[in-house]
Amino acid sequence: MRTSSPTRTDPCSSPPGRLALTQDDWDFSPDGVPNEELIPCLLWEFLRESPTAQTLGRDWSAWIKRCGELRAHGENEPDQRPLWKRLSALQPAINKAVRLDDFLCRTVVQAWGFKGLAQTPWQRLSPQAKDFLSEPCVYVNKPVFVGFGLHASDLAQSMAELDRKASDKPPDGGVLHLPSARAPLRFFGEATQEAFCIVVDWGRYDNTAIQDAFAKLAHEIITTRPEGVQSQTWKGSGAEGESDWRSKLQNIGLTRLYAAHSGVSGLRRTNSKAYDFIQSLMKNQNDDGPTAVQKKLTQAKKLFEGNFHKVLPFEKAAPICLSRSRFGGR
Repeated sequence: MRTSSPTRTDPCSSPPGRLALTQDDWDFSPDGVPNEELIPCLLWEFLRESPTAQTLGRDWSAWIKRCGELRAHGENEPDQRPLWKRLSALQPAINKAVRLDDFLCRTVVQAWGFKGLAQTPWQRLSPQAKDFLSEPCVYVNKPVFVGFGLHASDLAQSMAELDRKASDKPPDGGVLHLPSARAPLRFFGEATQEAFCIVVDWGRYDNTAIQDAFAKLAHEIITTRPEGVQSQTWKGSGAEGESDWRSKLQNIGLTRLYAAHSGVSGLRRTNSKAYDFIQSLMKNQNDDGPTAVQKKLTQAKKLFEGNFHKVLPFEKAAPICLSRSRFGGR
């Protein structure tokens, strides 16, 4: 997972030490980011604007360096549990079922901590790095029917026992039952996640029965939410599509341009390619002059800052890196 190494700087630092704004930081057209890369690219770029994630990436890098120093003297490595606990507190919210914990580990710990890629735009990553980071973002948890649910605690049993349970037939009518014993999976000491093994009996039920039975199971699970566990997931208006995700990426790109240049006149003078790009996004509007471009940039900044705290709710009221001009300009 190798790529060119850009200048490493504090993501939220004021000048000097500004990052060079490249086209890969603001142009997220389909030629550079195909549809199948939209989700990992969006998460990667939003995390690059997160002071919390960037700080944690640097701390992982420092931990790795410290480990090397201690090993050279025959000493034990420092405790990494505090870093894992901080990583578990990062909970992005996106209307797509992906393995976010896995993605965060691959991004913050492995790509940023071990590889030093925290300041590398998605489009500059190697194909191998993109594949590695995209794998957790393949759609998971597709709706499937279950004859009955096997709780996570059952997964530790032998495959023979699982096979025996899977061969049992549920009651007529497709009534679904959750196991009586509830033992949430524990991550970093917090019992906030549960898992169920889903068994599909394709030969017994048609598609209509499967949909009906799965809805009943979902209702039964929802009604048994553990007390005190509140969801941080953003409740959007429904599953977002490719156009929504690309729009979020375009807004972050335009906001970076807004931060890096002193007004539209400065942008037009020093980065005519970016100016023309913004005009291309406005091709269906009657006015694409400087005033309209300024309006487009201002609107994109407002939308990005709103989406930033929705996608990264753990930041709450934290300042956005762009607001401190890490790309220069304002």
